[in-house]
Amino acid sequence: MAFCNKFGSLVRQSIYQNGQVPVGPMLNSIRCMPSTNLFIRGFASGVPFIDACLFRLKQKKESLSNKKIWTRRSTILPEYINNYVRIYNGKTFVRVKITEGKVGHKFGEFAFTRKGRVKTALVKGRGKTKK
Repeated sequence: MAFCNKFGSLVRQSIYQNGQVPVGPMLNSIRCMPSTNLFIRGFASGVPFIDACLFRLKQKKESLSNKKIWTRRSTILPEYINNYVRIYNGKTFVRVKITEGKVGHKFGEFAFTRKGRVKTALVKGRGKTKK
């Protein structure tokens, strides 16, 4: 939990101060944490996974707004805040707004792949039948 608090405060401070994310201090704070804390939110190896196509968008400084994303396993970075993305759930694209609370999670966590089943009460007379 301390890892998440420290990481979140570093990200917030950097965004408010200069609009950029300092990678160096973040990685140093990750290195200082015990190894059990590094498994929180997909930071198992210390570096979040980003797919190659998203990494190219980040390097070119292109806007991620309303882009289609097929990689559900990629980590949401602070550069994507306040953008809408369309995440593929296996059938259609689900439109999701990236907020500050979603940073560090995976894209796939916000595009559900299954429908929720409505649990209805048994109607009288439709329960078990005798033969």
